[in-house]
Amino acid sequence: MAPNYALLAVLVAVDVVVILIAAAYEAGLVEHPWFSLNQDPNLSERYQHVKLLLIVVGGVWLYRERRQPVFAALAALFAAVLIDDVATLHESMGLVLVAPLGLEPAYGMRARDFGEIVFLASWAVPLMGVAGVAYTRSDARARYVARMTAAAVAALAFFGVGADALHRVGSLWVDEYGLDLKLKFVMSAFEEGGELVVTSVMVATAYALCKSLRAAREAEATSRP
Repeated sequence: MAPNYALLAVLVAVDVVVILIAAAYEAGLVEHPWFSLNQDPNLSERYQHVKLLLIVVGGVWLYRERRQPVFAALAALFAAVLIDDVATLHESMGLVLVAPLGLEPAYGMRARDFGEIVFLASWAVPLMGVAGVAYTRSDARARYVARMTAAAVAALAFFGVGADALHRVGSLWVDEYGLDLKLKFVMSAFEEGGELVVTSVMVATAYALCKSLRAAREAEATSRP
């Protein structure tokens, strides 16, 4: 299923604008810290939350229309991601888990970074297990959509976890070795921009799928005597 390219173009254009505004903040052209990629929360995060909510709504709608378990499981997974991100649960729980688990800094990462990974795994792995079971109980088309979604989630994880870890290491290099602060912004822009584009593709694809299902249902209803 290809994304709706018109919607994708609009979403990616907004993605670019968000990153450009952040660049303008770094250049001193705008002053409000909400435009910074390093401020929490910031414009980029809130925009990302809106797109995640749209993905959840799309998953719920698809489940209501098709009654395929995998759509409900995917909607629940993205709802959990959204709740975690909005409430900054993994950041706070990552810090809480440092002492009980005896976590220590390593490889340029803070102890709380390892705590965040443990906390994320504690709910993400069970939910993915449920999604796996739901996948086996869904039809071929729903499984195809699930495989596409899994690829997108992998890309999102790369930018959200892998690129974030590289960003933290790069930030330490900036602080410790006095490297150009522009490098820190470039790494932030790579991380945030990658996440924004991936979710834009997901929203546009979910919309295209919902639109095609609705058109098929209307055509079926029209063809009935």
